[in-house]
Amino acid sequence: MELETEVILFLIGIALTFYGVNKYFKGKSLLSKGIIAKGVVFKKERELNMSGEYETVETIRFLTKKDEWITEKLNPSLLSLRNEGDKIEVIYKPEDPREFDINSSISLVLIPLASIAIGLTLILFSVSKYFNLNIHF
Repeated sequence: MELETEVILFLIGIALTFYGVNKYFKGKSLLSKGIIAKGVVFKKERELNMSGEYETVETIRFLTKKDEWITEKLNPSLLSLRNEGDKIEVIYKPEDPREFDINSSISLVLIPLASIAIGLTLILFSVSKYFNLNIHF
């Protein structure tokens, strides 16, 4: 494996790990202090990201306990199984309802932990290849 490939894998691993840790703690905060509300996938569109790839961006609309309508884009994803008009459950911060996520264990726990695991695996793999360690995956 070339050094360039090892560095790229290492950097992807770092990015995935940071993403997962950040999303995990955000989800943990939402689960402990957040308010659950019914929402709807208001709009779904494909946008070009900075990497030149298309992502699915969903605009979510929900009503807070203070009767304030929130219509905001959810974090983009490469794959979304929801359609416009689908009813969903969101969880939001009471002090800042624009900070929200889909209320599901997949979104709040599984995806962050999987990102951390994949990121750490890529880091370990790239470091082991760089130092020619015989670690089998």
